[in-house]
Amino acid sequence: MKKTLHYKLSVRLLYAGLAASVFALLSLQALAQSALDPTRFENRIKTFEAADHQNPPPKGAIVLTGSSSIALWNDQAQAALAPLTVISRGFGGSVMADVLHYIDRVAIAYEPRAIVIYGGDNDTAYGIPLEVIVSQFEQTVAKIHKALPATRIYVLSVKPSVLRKEVWGNAVELNKRLQNVAHHDPLVYYVDVATSLLNDDGTVMTDIFVADNLHLNDLGNSIWGASIKAALMPREARHEYVTLNGSLPPTAIVNVNGTVDHQHISALVSPPANVYGIIGSLFVAVALPENKGETIYFIKSSGAWVPFTSCSNAHAYQHGQLFSNMAVSVFSKPIDFRPYLGMSVYAGYGTGYTWEKACSNMLLNNSFAKIHTVI
Repeated sequence: MKKTLHYKLSVRLLYAGLAASVFALLSLQALAQSALDPTRFENRIKTFEAADHQNPPPKGAIVLTGSSSIALWNDQAQAALAPLTVISRGFGGSVMADVLHYIDRVAIAYEPRAIVIYGGDNDTAYGIPLEVIVSQFEQTVAKIHKALPATRIYVLSVKPSVLRKEVWGNAVELNKRLQNVAHHDPLVYYVDVATSLLNDDGTVMTDIFVADNLHLNDLGNSIWGASIKAALMPREARHEYVTLNGSLPPTAIVNVNGTVDHQHISALVSPPANVYGIIGSLFVAVALPENKGETIYFIKSSGAWVPFTSCSNAHAYQHGQLFSNMAVSVFSKPIDFRPYLGMSVYAGYGTGYTWEKACSNMLLNNSFAKIHTVI
């Protein structure tokens, strides 16, 4: 009797344990399916797009995208990677499938010259098969190549962490496979961010994380950023601006209409042919005569004039690809120039993805010229 009761109780406990295990497994599967649904990031992506609408980022920059190690670095990346022009579009909690799903909107839409991708960290923690992760990365690469055939792609290795040391072996294997993809594609570059976060004995540093032992603290981010910058600079720095040999001022055809007391000025400005198609800025400035304080003003595309003190507050008349015969309306409305006799009008250009960089490049190369003097 006791044996029978004990047996029945054991069977019930066994079934209860199996039921609990099955329930836990199903719960994990349901959680994984929910976690892998890319639409969970839709609001985040729309936030990026709304910000872009208010302040459009420059084309031809470097886009950073991927999971939280990028997302939590979004506000620091520009300073960490200076002088490179970067657009940070990381979204925390993402896996490689999410990067594939949103790559059109978080990277390709900006027409960047390079894209930096961080993925695989969450994937290996979730137990996603390595071949699936690699396949999704290859699909992402193919999508970028199709839309932007000349864009370079930098794939970051999965970083080590204290929290995920149990799956570090899988991450190491994934890193090898990502490196192999880069080895066979001339536009894909593998960036090792892992080694610099390890001690000499191969264990992960413990003082580089915030309290969760997964995400990097300031020290960790400084090491991480240095590794990324070291990988980007040899190829990408040269695309920030072009250093020209010697003084290459633009040519200009200036139209002056009306008498000096009722006159307006326009011009067609042409940089030299060797910078056609390069991203840069066209600047137009006036230098007041000595009796007016010799103040320099830059004209904006809106026609407003802004005092110039340094390139940090420079305003371009046009920004984008440089070409010949760029039209400039120096003074669109007739003005009485009699009080400003001796005032000089200058035009110049510089290459660079921001006004400040283009201005600095213009001054470095002396690529500006006096195009008119009011007499």
